[in-house]
Amino acid sequence: MLISSVPIAAICTGIAVTLFYSASYYLFPALLNFWLDTLSISKNNLTFAFSLSLFVQAFAFPFYGRLIDRGYGLILILICPIMIGLSLLYLSYAAELYIVFLSGWISVNFFAAGCTYNMLFSIITMAEKKDTKRTIIIITLIAGFASTITFPIMTYFASTHGWKFAIMIIGISIIIIGTPMLYAGMKNYVIVKVPKKLQNNNKILLRIDSKLLLLSLPFFLIALNHQMLVSHIIPLLLEKGVEFKMAIIIASLFGPFQVVGRLIILFFREKISDTDSLFYIFYMTVISLLFLYVTHISPSLAFIFILLEASAYGVTSIILPLISKDVLGMSNFGQKFGYVSVFYALGLSCGPWIGSLIWTNSNYDFVIIFIILSSLIGLLICYILKYKYFKSLPKK
Repeated sequence: MLISSVPIAAICTGIAVTLFYSASYYLFPALLNFWLDTLSISKNNLTFAFSLSLFVQAFAFPFYGRLIDRGYGLILILICPIMIGLSLLYLSYAAELYIVFLSGWISVNFFAAGCTYNMLFSIITMAEKKDTKRTIIIITLIAGFASTITFPIMTYFASTHGWKFAIMIIGISIIIIGTPMLYAGMKNYVIVKVPKKLQNNNKILLRIDSKLLLLSLPFFLIALNHQMLVSHIIPLLLEKGVEFKMAIIIASLFGPFQVVGRLIILFFREKISDTDSLFYIFYMTVISLLFLYVTHISPSLAFIFILLEASAYGVTSIILPLISKDVLGMSNFGQKFGYVSVFYALGLSCGPWIGSLIWTNSNYDFVIIFIILSSLIGLLICYILKYKYFKSLPKK
């Protein structure tokens, strides 16, 4: 593929992934208050269902990664989006029943594992085309608006036509728009015949060594912290005294401000290394949480929080596959990256539920303190990585 045509493919992929993330990550927090008002299901049980679905998603990554290593990436990008759409239609049909709510979310996120950032960027990285980083950045720039679209639009449809109608709209959109867009964007990246040098291990399960584990832990903490915030941001802001309409606006800025971080990387990618960006994420998270903690003094401080936290987190999806490739190598990369993605997705899955548990036994101030402490632990792990593995990486 010529470099001049990369943006077209990236734009198509970005549009598709925007819809997938709207369904798998932002739909739940957007409709949480509506479910609390209409369903006889507790907040803990609602967030547990979502957390469990992300937990299932986590362990789907090595499975999908192995399929990619064996040349079945095309099947993933065709089947997974359709199944997400059908799962949402199922969820909209009878979600008043907890078993339907639970199984519906599990299905959504199991199939989302095969067609969102982690596996798509694995495919793009393995293709080894020119300017892989630029392609990934363009996709994330577009998909970064998922929250901007999801929160206001789903809130509008749920308020005017009911939450079931809102879910149906996004489910149908994924089937008729997301699937063909993803195929158009990814068809030239999929490797049908994977070189032997990239699949030299026939074992179903690869050994998780200390290098892979140490690399995975910071990304686990990043995901844990961010998803805890995203899933609870509206009730957290309400507890801080922020008005509901303003809380919706702030929540919808997660996406655009992620784009800010990605634009910084796009324009300064020759000067800012991937490893430096990893440190930046944790530092900015700590600073942003300090602003969130004192939001009760002035609601406008929440905008500073969302700018710093979201812009830092937005860099994660770019550096995750690139650092993984540099540290772990290209042999069996799909499956290795799948294991790294397991830890990342486990963080996402634990976030909503842990946030609920902390809130139930105290309040959201303790959630903020917990995230600050876990970010400091993440920084410590990054320094260990720096002296153990990052020093040997080429400067970028």
